[in-house]
Amino acid sequence: MPACKICRQRIDLSITGVRAYKCKECGKGVCKDHYDFGRQICYNCAGLPITSGRVPFSFIRKSSDNS
Repeated sequence: MPACKICRQRIDLSITGVRAYKCKECGKGVCKDHYDFGRQICYNCAGLPITSGRVPFSFIRKSSDNS
C-alpha cells in the first residue's frame, strides 16, 4: 500500500474506488484529501492549507471557577 506523502496515511488500493493521485508538478503520490482535482496537483504545490482531519489538541488547562 502506498502512503500519502503529505499526511503519511496508507492508501488502501484494495478498496473499490480508492486510488492514489500523482501530482503533475512534484510527482509525489497523495491521497484524495490532499489533491487539487481542478489543477491536478498536490496541496503543497497548490499552496493550500494542509489539514489532517484531526481535531486540534491543546495542553493548556482551562481555569476553574471553583476557586
